[in-house]
Amino acid sequence: YYTLPLLIAGIIVPPLLVLMLILCGIVISVDYVRLRPNMRLWQFALYSLLDDCAYEVGVVWGCIKQRTWKPLVPVIRKKQ
Repeated sequence: YYTLPLLIAGIIVPPLLVLMLILCGIVISVDYVRLRPNMRLWQFALYSLLDDCAYEVGVVWGCIKQRTWKPLVPVIRKKQ
């Protein structure tokens, strides 16, 4: 949920951009190896980032329509 906010923050504060690129690079690399898509790594990275951003925009749009931010709040529960 936080790719777009981190990207925006990274543009304002460059060290955050480096952190975001490292974190996204790890996730994309793992998915690329795991899924073995029939495309180049840079293509997969581009489509993966676009997919993440589109998903985030959809979630935020849904939150605005439903007038609640609860889907963006993490829930931590103890095992019982």
